[in-house]
Amino acid sequence: MVFKILKNRVFQNSILLLFFCVIAVVISVVNKFENRWDFTNYHYYNPFAFFYNRLGFDIVPASVNTFFNPLIDIPLYLMIKNFNDNLGLIFAFQGLWFGGLLFVFYKIVLLFFDEKKISNFFKILMVMLIASTGQITYFQIGSSTNEIQVALFAFISLYVLFDMIKDQSLQKWYKFFIAGLILGCALGLKSTIVYICIACGISLIFCYKYLEKPFEFILLFTLGGLSGYLAVNGWWMYKMWDLYQNPFFPFLNGIFKSSWFDDFNYSDTRFIPQGFRKFIFPYTWNGQNAETYFFDFRGMFFYTLAICFVVYMSIKPARWKDFAKNRLWCFYAVFLFLSYIIWMNLFGIYRYIIVMEMLSAIFFVKILFSYKTENNIRFALYYSFVVIASTILILIPKDSYEWDNLRKEKKFVDVEKVKLPENTLLKLYNFPSAGVIVELAKENKFRALGYKHLNATYMKGSDFVERGRFHKIRDEIVKNHKGETVVIYRMMNSMLPWYQDYMISVNKELDGKYCRRLENNLDEGLCICVPENKKDEILVDKNVDELSCEDETVKIKNNFIKKT
Repeated sequence: MVFKILKNRVFQNSILLLFFCVIAVVISVVNKFENRWDFTNYHYYNPFAFFYNRLGFDIVPASVNTFFNPLIDIPLYLMIKNFNDNLGLIFAFQGLWFGGLLFVFYKIVLLFFDEKKISNFFKILMVMLIASTGQITYFQIGSSTNEIQVALFAFISLYVLFDMIKDQSLQKWYKFFIAGLILGCALGLKSTIVYICIACGISLIFCYKYLEKPFEFILLFTLGGLSGYLAVNGWWMYKMWDLYQNPFFPFLNGIFKSSWFDDFNYSDTRFIPQGFRKFIFPYTWNGQNAETYFFDFRGMFFYTLAICFVVYMSIKPARWKDFAKNRLWCFYAVFLFLSYIIWMNLFGIYRYIIVMEMLSAIFFVKILFSYKTENNIRFALYYSFVVIASTILILIPKDSYEWDNLRKEKKFVDVEKVKLPENTLLKLYNFPSAGVIVELAKENKFRALGYKHLNATYMKGSDFVERGRFHKIRDEIVKNHKGETVVIYRMMNSMLPWYQDYMISVNKELDGKYCRRLENNLDEGLCICVPENKKDEILVDKNVDELSCEDETVKIKNNFIKKT
């Protein structure tokens, strides 16, 4: 009886899932990684705004991110709301997403390497270690960025597809629909996974010969994707249409032409390579295509191997025909290539490529361990290189620059107590700052207005609150306002070329106000300015370090120089 239970596939998978979840939870709880910039800007504010119906009441406090579907942020928001003082519990919960990701990825790896062969054990182990220790994957474990969550959905869909491509007898119409449904849900939760959705669809078209009923299966996959997307995001699209006459607001406004925004299709093009750089893009990644600093050799290693592989195969064109006979590897290669091309031209932002980064480890290990020779010296030299290269990749997290963490914090969110007068207008200059609204709203009634954001100087069209109807509504609110005004603004590195213009606009609000640093663990640069005659009434926490905002600017500047 016990032997039968141990051999039961459901039992084995349950043990495996538990094993990976334990590993992920430990990593998450120990490291407490967090990208506080995005969390402070919108991951904390958006679900709050949804529950308390503040979308449209507060005027664009988080720029373009104000209009993102809040559904994916709700679980973490509820955890913080109920267990803010228990960091370990929150990060344990957040770590479970990565545990699920590891489990599904492991099942994918087994499709490429037969676990029954003892010789493949080391290869499978190497793939898992290399895939899970990438800069972009490892430092998002437990964080609020949600890239791991949508990658989990994507991997589930890919596992279903890979399994059916490998074994044609497993192909069923409902499986293609389910694969599309899951991937569509991922897209509805966060649009950064769109490049995977497009690559999947095109890969199925290119590899149609691997499908028993190509037209039917591809159509069902597409319908499943559309159904999943609408199930998760349809309600939000309706809300955006109702409020702003554009279901994808503020995107695709060149098509829908909502009067709330300019008639152009906004996108973040900061990191998309131009010209010849497209061909050497992975060699220029370190720090040049992410919102924060990072260091990893994976891009260079994987890209170099891919080029060598293409050259080797192209020397004898017949090799491509032989390669195409291996349905799984061919579909995998096509999908990976298309994913990279689409991502590079659509985003170029390194943080979005967890799926590609992890899947590339399969190719990396497969190629490296394909070399065979009877010469002992060559064998020793080559596999010494393999071990060294693999060790470098696996140890990246040890010596790389992590984005941020909460290891020294006692609470996930901690903002000093502020007592705002009734009917206060809270003016927010620069982001990230919208997360402060959530904390202040616990004991105060106020309306928040977004103002000039530094990022708008290099992100064309991103300063939504300074445009058209938002600008007019905000100015009308200020004109008719009879109560007090409080300003929260974010100090930044004063070495930035556009900093002076930003501070000029902020200083216009500061006449007759007392300013000091806002004590919080969301962002070190936040300052609060209150009416001079009301400072003792509003700033009730007298234990706050009286560090001036000017001194804080110097501190931020020094941190910037140190990181650079």
